[in-house]
This record gives sequence, C-alpha cells and structure tokens, in this order.
Amino acid sequence: MPGEVGGLIESAFPAPGGMKRHWNHPIGAAQYVRAARAHEGGQRPGQRSAAFVFQGVNDCTERALVRADRAGTYRGVCAEFCGYQHAHMALLVIAEAPDAYAAWAERQRQPAAEPADDAAKRGRDVFLTSTCAMCHAVDGTTAQAQRAPNLTHVASRRTIAAGTLANSPANRAAWIADPQAIKPGANMPPHALRPEDARALFAYVDTLQ
Repeated sequence: MPGEVGGLIESAFPAPGGMKRHWNHPIGAAQYVRAARAHEGGQRPGQRSAAFVFQGVNDCTERALVRADRAGTYRGVCAEFCGYQHAHMALLVIAEAPDAYAAWAERQRQPAAEPADDAAKRGRDVFLTSTCAMCHAVDGTTAQAQRAPNLTHVASRRTIAAGTLANSPANRAAWIADPQAIKPGANMPPHALRPEDARALFAYVDTLQ
C-alpha cells in the first residue's frame, strides 16, 4: 500500500497493477527489481533461503537481481535506516512455475471488475470523487494517478502497508481510515469520510480482487 519512504517497488516482469510490495515471479528467471529511494542492492534468495535484504543509499535508484530456483515465498526486508517506519518495510517475492505465473499475470492484466451491488457502486463513486483518485489508479476507471500503488487488484494481495498488515477486510478498512495510526510518517493521510461513505468505500475496495 502507499506511501512510506522507499515504498515504490517495481518488477521487471510487470503485469498491470504497477507499484506494489509483493509480486509473483517465474521460477528460474533472473528478475531485476528496480527499487526507488532506499532499497538498492541485495542478496539473492538461494534454494535454501527464505529471505533477502535490500540496502543502499537514500535518494537514488538502482536495480537488484532476484532469482528463485524453486517455488516459494521470499520475504525481503529493508536493511538501512530510511525513515520512521524502517522496521516495517517488507516485500514478498512469490516464485511460481511458469504456467502458474502466466495465469497470475493474465489475471493482473484485467481491469477492475464492475461492482455487483449498490454499496460497492457507491464506494467506487466515493473513490473517484475523493482524494483516493489523486494518488491511486484503478484500471478500468478514470482513476489513473501514479503517485501511490495501483489498486486494481489490491484485495488479492497477501499484505498491505509494506508487509505490516495481513490483507483482510478489517485491516484494509483500518488502513484507509487512518494510516498514521498504524505507520506514523507514512505519506498516506487519514481520511475523514462520513460513516456511510467509508462503509461504501470499504465495500468497493473489497471487490478489487
């Protein structure tokens, strides 16, 4: 999810969905990861490794080579002090067989599904007419900002807030309502929405699978 220093991570195997804190990766392929600001360099996860580290110099952009030789989930962590939430910056690389990766990538290329109920439709309107659309994109809508992560499939991700929270409806709602209560110093501000608008927005975000 958006905002903290060093929070823009891109994959060299891109699927629409843009910047995010975890991505899928085909087994055996060498993947360059471009890390903006504070996550350059790193260690490659080997066959017996379950984690890797990004470190580097603030305010520069480099690329790190990541390769996984077997299926699994690899957790990356920040290795330098780069902001208030240094200890809460993580990312996941999910290594999959090529056919599973291709299926995932194809799903990621799809635009957001049309909301199926009135609450989610109202939530989409709230999203598009509030500050949400000033920073985030949702493919298939008029929201196309690039300041923060693309949310087209945000509800299908494993974690939010750079690995700080499991990606559940309750955690998404808490993060949207007041990110500063969870990660002080994050770039995403709190949102003072009317209760009925907040509920509708949460319902819409839940549909972004």
